Amino acid sequence: MICATAFIHLPGVVLPGEQCALGPGRIARLPFETWQTLDPAFRDTDRKYERSHPVFWIGDIPGETDDEATPSVFEISFKLHLAFLLEETAPRLPTPSLSTRYLRVRASSEASEAPVTATKRLFGPMEREWLVFGSPLTCTYDAAALSRVATMYGLVERTDPACSVRGIGAGLRTLEWTARPDSWHGGDSLRHDINEFIHCVAASEHILLPSAEERLEGGITEMFGRHAAALLCHEPAALEANAKGLSDVYRLRSRLIHGRIGARDLTERQRAQLPLGRRLLREILVSALRLGTGNEGLDFPALLSDAFANPIARDELRRRVASERIP
Repeated sequence: MICATAFIHLPGVVLPGEQCALGPGRIARLPFETWQTLDPAFRDTDRKYERSHPVFWIGDIPGETDDEATPSVFEISFKLHLAFLLEETAPRLPTPSLSTRYLRVRASSEASEAPVTATKRLFGPMEREWLVFGSPLTCTYDAAALSRVATMYGLVERTDPACSVRGIGAGLRTLEWTARPDSWHGGDSLRHDINEFIHCVAASEHILLPSAEERLEGGITEMFGRHAAALLCHEPAALEANAKGLSDVYRLRSRLIHGRIGARDLTERQRAQLPLGRRLLREILVSALRLGTGNEGLDFPALLSDAFANPIARDELRRRVASERIP
């Protein structure tokens, strides 16, 4: 058995304090001198590095060998990123897989009792770029925000997307993909916002609505609005109005994806709806993750349909979502 510690760079995360617990480890700003012990390739970048204030997740990784421990680094990286993306602000943070991760391995030499230390460097496409020069996007996390991130990590950690609500896995991948800088950084920001909106609403549809084979005759647009409102609206008197507004969000997605309107045709109101796609997907995912854990085969669309029509079922849905909250 080896003793291995992972250092996972979290691009874009700004930490005002020194460190904070997160999942099975902690996040901290890594001093330049410590980084040099992991990766001494750029010795003259101390000033740039200190200005970028890179934040790392640091934690011990189990395994018999470093080859066994490495997959755990990748898995934790993905879960950490999802935890930040599921935080209530639904930020566009670049995935750690684009940056750099380190695995420091300590083992005993066969020839002596002295420990042997080696560092495995796991470079993404950006290699050390964001460590030295900073991320193209930054988000500052205070103690309250980090507490929410920790809650989301606990939710992700205990969930198997393959064994819960249909569409959760695709929704999580969509949230991750649309946060990648190649999806939104530079170029035509409006077209990027439209692209994100279409993908996030489509991923929401996959969770909220039954499969095409199971759908009864009727308006898909209105069904989307009703199911989303049943899940997200907390005021009974506003249920119908919320359903109509959420149907409008889906209607805009349909008009865009089928080419009925283009970027130049969008009204100010429609442009203001574009950020709703990402936030809507985040809210749906969090609720579905809470409800789907331990409920393999849950018919989520049927549950939502019943909740919209039946106040008692709606109250029960609220109770179930609340009871699944992570402390």
